[in-house]
Amino acid sequence: MQAIECPFCHKAWFPKVRSTGEHSQNTHLNGHVAQLARETGNDFDDVKLGVKARAVKRGFPEPRIRRAGGRTYEVWKSESNCTPAECAMLIDECHQIADELGIVLVEEDI
Repeated sequence: MQAIECPFCHKAWFPKVRSTGEHSQNTHLNGHVAQLARETGNDFDDVKLGVKARAVKRGFPEPRIRRAGGRTYEVWKSESNCTPAECAMLIDECHQIADELGIVLVEEDI
């Protein structure tokens, strides 16, 4: 499998069935989310939800609506259940957000 280079952080990652560990899409995504959270002062989970919401325009699945205890909740697809294409949408959205905010993304393990 041939590596693909992130155009922003220049880290190589390998498009394959979504996995965890070094060089995985999961590491790539979470590294970017962590950096965006740190540099914007926002919570990691809030940034990840924002990335998912913005990635809908790229084709990422919209949240399911669940009702419990008289309240309504949006339940977003977990990246652990994402296809490689869906995870790539989230990574691309991180790149877009960083570009809009003038943040230079660097790949990191968290």
